Amino acid sequence: MIDVKLLGRAASVALLLASSAAMADTRVTANVGVNSGIATNPYGSTASNTGSGTVSGTLNTIALITMPTGAINLRGSVTHTEYFKLYNGTTDFTVATTAQQQLSPLVSMSAGASYSSQVRNGLYPVIDPTSPPTDDPNAPIIVDPDAATSFAERVQSFSGNVGMSVSLSPRDGFSVSARGSKVLYPMRAGAITSRDFASYGAGLSYRRQIGAGTSIGAAFDVNKSEYERGGFSGGTQISPSLTLNTSLAGRFSLNAAAGVTFSETEFPGGTNKTTSFSGSVGICYTGDRTRFCGTASQRVAPSSFSGTSTVSSISGTYSYRLSEASNIGVSASYSKAKSLSGVGNLKNDYSQISTNYSRRITQRLSAVASLAYSQSYNSTVQRDGNFFASIGLRYSLGEIG
Repeated sequence: MIDVKLLGRAASVALLLASSAAMADTRVTANVGVNSGIATNPYGSTASNTGSGTVSGTLNTIALITMPTGAINLRGSVTHTEYFKLYNGTTDFTVATTAQQQLSPLVSMSAGASYSSQVRNGLYPVIDPTSPPTDDPNAPIIVDPDAATSFAERVQSFSGNVGMSVSLSPRDGFSVSARGSKVLYPMRAGAITSRDFASYGAGLSYRRQIGAGTSIGAAFDVNKSEYERGGFSGGTQISPSLTLNTSLAGRFSLNAAAGVTFSETEFPGGTNKTTSFSGSVGICYTGDRTRFCGTASQRVAPSSFSGTSTVSSISGTYSYRLSEASNIGVSASYSKAKSLSGVGNLKNDYSQISTNYSRRITQRLSAVASLAYSQSYNSTVQRDGNFFASIGLRYSLGEIG
């Protein structure tokens, strides 16, 4: 349970950074939302007449603790959904914390921890629990390629990370980090193997500033994944890469990495060694009224259906401010996993696309509407896609306390 220990250590670091700060300023904000909608196939059923109306309520809270040399962000969300027919109601929870602290003019530290418990369905994007974490709420979502294989199941995920960055000179610096995660699935009736997996690793990177807003560097990462009770392939991955980061006039940014991953994948009866390309590219543009972000990546990661797999993904978000009171946005994500075990041809794909519109009615009250579609491919069970349309209200409670 190395990953769970890391989660606790990351949370402890966050609390330590908070307790050591003087003159901390704490602000807590919250908002509530209610939505009503209709879904054609929320749980990927292969039967007919699978649609249902829905009604849901959501509470989101954010606590921001700012200090002279750092900050801590605490976030929590709870959503309860009821169906008009066929399906039982569900309640989903998510909590997360991140912390940054400037230990000295040359050294900074960060830490984070999160927990989520969700009944998976096609109403909203199913986030890949092994995707790299981000604090940006507008960042593109990386969906779980095995999402549809766990529809109607409550999936729990834990994660933690710690990191330190050191400036060696005005142009040079390096970073070290460690992370861990665990994903829990319910045991299926008659199953003798578990899909639960743990993943933990560490990374080291070097960067050099070569111009205004542009840096290049190199990184080295080691990761280990394990499955608790056979049936799936765990393994070890070693990934060296080169990196590029650039920012232009505060409107355009590019982050890219390219390298290889050397994998040793374990499966019943032996091991399989492979070498594959790994890399990522992220592009963001912020205009006067528009914002676009896109990402694409290929990496080796554990999954609930395919064991340790090559995971390829592409995703993007676009938003446009129609007026001072209204906005429209579009998001799309696609992810594919293919097993590295060398046994069979285990693979899964999952995609989602959505569009949303919001209009502020008063300073605190907004009306929202959305339309989404999700679909799985190459699954052992061919499932129909799900259309989901909803309208609702969102009310900001503002600062609490």
